[in-house]
Amino acid sequence: NPTDAHYPASITKIMTGLLPVENGGLQDTLVFSEDSIRKTEGSGIARDIGEEMTVEQTLYGMMLESANECAWALGEYVSGDMESFVNLMNKRTARELGAYDSNFVNPHGLHDENHYTCAYDMALISKEAFSNDEFPNI
Repeated sequence: NPTDAHYPASITKIMTGLLPVENGGLQDTLVFSEDSIRKTEGSGIARDIGEEMTVEQTLYGMMLESANECAWALGEYVSGDMESFVNLMNKRTARELGAYDSNFVNPHGLHDENHYTCAYDMALISKEAFSNDEFPNI
C-alpha cells in the first residue's frame, strides 16, 4: 500500500532540510525568532529568541537531534514566514517531484490531521534529498 496516507512525524524534516540546502548558503546566519521558539514543542536543542546559528549548524540540530525549533527557523530562513515555507514544501513536493499524495502544514512534523504523506512520496523526497551534494553529509 505505498500510497496510503500516514502522518509522517519527524521524517517531514527530510523535506524541510532539502529546501535550505537548495535555496541558501550553509554558512549563512539565521536568527531564531520568537515564533521558532514559542510555536514549537517536543524535541529541541534549547535555542533562545534572538540566538544565531549558521544554516549548517541548524540543519545538524534538526537532522541529528530532531530539533523542532531548528526546523521552524530553517523555514523562516528560506521563505521569511511559515505559510510561505509550507507552500514551498508542497510546491516542491507535488509539482516538482511528483509526490502527489502528500500535504505538509508545518516544517517539523508535529501532528496535524492535514499533514500527511505516503511511503511512495517519502521515497521520492528522500531520493531527491540524497542526490543533493550537501544533504547526505548532514
